[in-house]
Amino acid sequence: MSISASSPAIDQAKTRDWIAAVVEGLSKGVAGLFKKAGVRCMRGEARFRDGKTVFVKSAECEGRIRAEAIDVATGSVISLEPSDMAAPGA
Repeated sequence: MSISASSPAIDQAKTRDWIAAVVEGLSKGVAGLFKKAGVRCMRGEARFRDGKTVFVKSAECEGRIRAEAIDVATGSVISLEPSDMAAPGA
């Protein structure tokens, strides 16, 4: 009787899909919390005029928004290229 095991390997497509699913789930959770708190979310380009005023240009609207608190989330992009997966010490 003999036991054999293949070399460990990473399926980058499956890993990328898993990461995308986790990010989507987290994003939907945050969006739900914002909605419950009455936060208005917009996607577009923004320029701050001062600490409480921002000019927004998006598909939804274009104009000035004034609020006590403004949060700008710049987002992120998943990058899982072979060079990102180099072995430690390589």
